[in-house]
Amino acid sequence: AKRRPEIDLIDGKVSEFGMGWAQSRGWHDVYTFTKAMGEQIFVKELGETRGAIIRPAIIESVWRSPQPGWLNGYRMLDPLIVAYGRGRLIDFPGNRSGVLDIMPVDLVVSAILAIAREIYQGRAKPVYQLASGMENPLIVQRFADLVDEYFQENPFEGQTDDKGHRRE
Repeated sequence: AKRRPEIDLIDGKVSEFGMGWAQSRGWHDVYTFTKAMGEQIFVKELGETRGAIIRPAIIESVWRSPQPGWLNGYRMLDPLIVAYGRGRLIDFPGNRSGVLDIMPVDLVVSAILAIAREIYQGRAKPVYQLASGMENPLIVQRFADLVDEYFQENPFEGQTDDKGHRRE
């Protein structure tokens, strides 16, 4: 416990150094820089072996099958959506004009299967980014509006929040 301030100071200096180093090489942060380094090492060491890195954006519920919107467990945005629906979260934090890059799980699985065929046939690219934000952006405000509309029409049973909405 006595050494904790020293460790925090060292950690802070290491983080600051890493961030500066990454930014000096054109990266926004250490995370994206180290991810790119890993991809470069993968490509360099792959040699004659077939493979690919597949990087999906945020994976969420199903688009089509077994039924639109189906979820199996609570991950990523799901806990926030449920908390909002129960009245425990009054709004969604974030830049209202920002883009949420969300991919339905069934589309991610389809892409992985298509890429696996490309790998098998020796035609795969080394890295695939599965994202929707450029072609079909979901703006944070639109997301919040859709969630609010859903719970207005389909409130959890039992509880009423301060707006008179029924909640579980």
